[in-house]
Amino acid sequence: MRTLEEIKGRCFIDEDGHWLWRGAKRGNGVPYIYAPNHAQGGKMSTQCGYRAVYHCQHGKAVPEGYRVFNTCGNPACLNPDHIRSASDAAFGRHVRSKGVFKGQVRRIIANRAIALARTKVTPEMVSQILASTDSCAKTGAAFGVSGFLVWRIRNGKHPVKPAGAGGLSTMVSALTRKTA
Repeated sequence: MRTLEEIKGRCFIDEDGHWLWRGAKRGNGVPYIYAPNHAQGGKMSTQCGYRAVYHCQHGKAVPEGYRVFNTCGNPACLNPDHIRSASDAAFGRHVRSKGVFKGQVRRIIANRAIALARTKVTPEMVSQILASTDSCAKTGAAFGVSGFLVWRIRNGKHPVKPAGAGGLSTMVSALTRKTA
C-alpha cells in the first residue's frame, strides 16, 4: 500500500464512516499493513495500520516522543479522520478520558504498586496518624505531609495500611477474589 486510496480500497466503509481493514490484523484487532515507513527513509515495511496511514497521509515520520492512535474506538478503523498523532502525555489523557483500562485488575495492581514504591509514608506512620486525635492539618504538619494526605489515610484511601494490617499481597488477593 503506497497511498491512502490503496488503503481505502482494501477497507469496508460502513455507514458511520469507519474504514474497516479487511487484511491482516494483530491479535488485538489492529491492522497490520505493508507500507512506506518514513522512519526508515521511506522503505516499505510491515507496520501498525495507524502509523502506515499517518506516513501515507503526511509523507514524513512520526515525531520523536509522539504516538499515532485511533480515536474512534474501533481498532480496525483506518479512516485518517479517526487517526491522531499526539505526545505520549496527550495519548495518556485520551486513554484516561475514554476509560480504556478502567477496571482492569492488572492495571489497578500495577498502579497501586507504583504508588507504594513512590510514597514516603510507612505503615508505622499510618498507625500513628490513625491514633492521633488532632486535625488533619495539624497532624500533617507534625509528620511533614499535607492535611489532605492525612485525610486520605484516615479514610482508607491511601495504599499504605497500618503496621500489621497487610500490604500489597493482601490487596492483590482481595482484588482477585472480587473479580473471580
